[in-house]
Amino acid sequence: MKKAPRELVTFDADAMRAQLKAHIVTHSTVEHIDTEAHGLIVNETPLRYSKLVLALGADARRIPLTGDAADDVLSVNCLYDYARFRKRLHGAKTVALLGAGLIGCEFANDLALAGYNVMLIDPASTPLSRLLPQQAGNALAQALEQHGIRMMLDTTVQAVNKAQHG
Repeated sequence: MKKAPRELVTFDADAMRAQLKAHIVTHSTVEHIDTEAHGLIVNETPLRYSKLVLALGADARRIPLTGDAADDVLSVNCLYDYARFRKRLHGAKTVALLGAGLIGCEFANDLALAGYNVMLIDPASTPLSRLLPQQAGNALAQALEQHGIRMMLDTTVQAVNKAQHG
């Protein structure tokens, strides 16, 4: 929906601290965890805890790709990645998305509504194949196609190469 990264943030760390009554540490390095002593070292500062939650996020799954544009394939896994993605969209007309999971389907829908030509590519036979039964996945595929999204299912990407305009 052409939102800037800052527009996607609904809570900042200070609001979460107040709401959860928790100590939240962001953009920091955990250097050591001592589970027996309930302590850790963060940015060279010792901290004590009664309960510890490590919210590290998930690493994007990178599929092995060949081709002269394989290094240009972006993963969007955080706001910094999203900002880089938005910058690369400038001047683009067509976007190919690898993966018809929850995030891929959401991006496809948002990009199509924003006027981009979208190709959604996945090796599974339906979108959200790990979350939905096949009949529901087929219905979702039809709904996405009605928004102009080109579904390329049962398709595995092996190479990404540069073209004249992209």
